[in-house]
Amino acid sequence: MTTLRPNWMVTVVAAALTVSAASGCAKMTAPNQVTANPAPAPPPKKAEVEVPDVVGVKESQARAVIEALKLETDVRTSFSAAVPAGQVISQAPKKETTVREGTTVLVRVSTGPEPGTASAAQAAPERPAVTTVYVTPTPAPRIIERPAPPVYSAGRLSDSDLYGKSRSELDVMRNLPYARHGYRFKRSDLRGYFSQFSWYEPDTNIMSTVERRLSSTERYNVQRIQAYQQRNGMLR
Repeated sequence: MTTLRPNWMVTVVAAALTVSAASGCAKMTAPNQVTANPAPAPPPKKAEVEVPDVVGVKESQARAVIEALKLETDVRTSFSAAVPAGQVISQAPKKETTVREGTTVLVRVSTGPEPGTASAAQAAPERPAVTTVYVTPTPAPRIIERPAPPVYSAGRLSDSDLYGKSRSELDVMRNLPYARHGYRFKRSDLRGYFSQFSWYEPDTNIMSTVERRLSSTERYNVQRIQAYQQRNGMLR
């Protein structure tokens, strides 16, 4: 035996299924009953605060006071002959006005008198008198250079070793072996030159004594330099 449902019941079930599938905002709890989802809760309201009085204070202080109350700050600047530069001239909203957190407070800050006005001339700081002081420069300390030690050759010299040297340089090279073996020079220029070195310790002024101390290479170099100077007119 087949039971037939009334036409109105079939219509309600079909409508309920269509709403549930299309929007997801309703669901079928019974063949003839539809339950809607609850609406979202409204956002909490922002707290109310009173706008502080910042007229006459410095810009940095005004920002700190306003932002401590969770308010926003909008700073504008204007010329003012009455309010010193950097201080607040006016504000909006005015002090003690009740507003919600996040409200913007317009703050107008003074930049001082407008340039070119009498007030600006009065506000300009007086420049101190300039005194010119003449200082005599201190001379730089004199640097006394130590002479370079003479070049001593352990081998036999050739003309190429002597070429291009001055007469004084050749005199030093020729007399260097005598200085190394303690000869006390009669020439003041050689005595003064070699006396600058710690290794020079003269102990005799007898040339024959010193010549016996020379090595064969030193004798050869002395004669070579002397012959080179004589050929070139550089021997004293």
